Amino acid sequence: MAAGALLAFGLAGCAAQESASSASSAASSASASASASASSASASSKASSASASASSAAKAEAKEQSGTVTTKIDMTGYEAGKDVRVWVPVATDNDYQTIKDVKVDGGSAAAKAEITEDALGNKMAYIEWAADADPAVRTASVSFHADRTEAVRPELVEKGDVPADIAKEYLGSSAMVRVDDPEVVKLAESITAGKDTILDKAQAVYDWVYENMNRDNDVIGCGDGDVCRLITPEVLSGKCTDIN
Repeated sequence: MAAGALLAFGLAGCAAQESASSASSAASSASASASASASSASASSKASSASASASSAAKAEAKEQSGTVTTKIDMTGYEAGKDVRVWVPVATDNDYQTIKDVKVDGGSAAAKAEITEDALGNKMAYIEWAADADPAVRTASVSFHADRTEAVRPELVEKGDVPADIAKEYLGSSAMVRVDDPEVVKLAESITAGKDTILDKAQAVYDWVYENMNRDNDVIGCGDGDVCRLITPEVLSGKCTDIN
């Protein structure tokens, strides 16, 4: 049920220190990708009507799917005598999906088992076992029900520039995504050569990532999302944070 997203290619300063967490890098990438495409109202009522008709037709053709997603957590392998904490991301509502019946079950042994939410609406299940918990009972589950409609947007129309506040918030540099590094700029310009619109550039970057990046199961966790390292020819691989 994962939904594909366009990726914005904002990368920068490889010589800078590497201090950002992979979670922060992933959030920046996701936010940048969201800001990469923009839709605007049609210039006339006639155009607006045509756009609405196209949208209605697309929604009629869009596929729908629903089901319950369950993540099983097994922390029994960690030694006794230490606090054990787990964070599991939970999907959120948007224009194309509705999430309900969110549940987290840490069993009777968990000191905490709760759903948290940040200021941007991102939800996370948090489970904690105290140091005195028997390792054998450190199991939990997180589940939610999703109703998902395929994202079909033939009515997207690009007009004007990216608003300054959006550009500042989502398209600037971070410790892992350095948008002014010479090698990053060179690659970005090569990938988007001949593309005039933001949508076309975003699609070109998405296609490049799909065609060139590989999943590396030996990477620990989700990876670190260090773009300058990842785009070097001898790497071009990683896990979810890296590929995002």
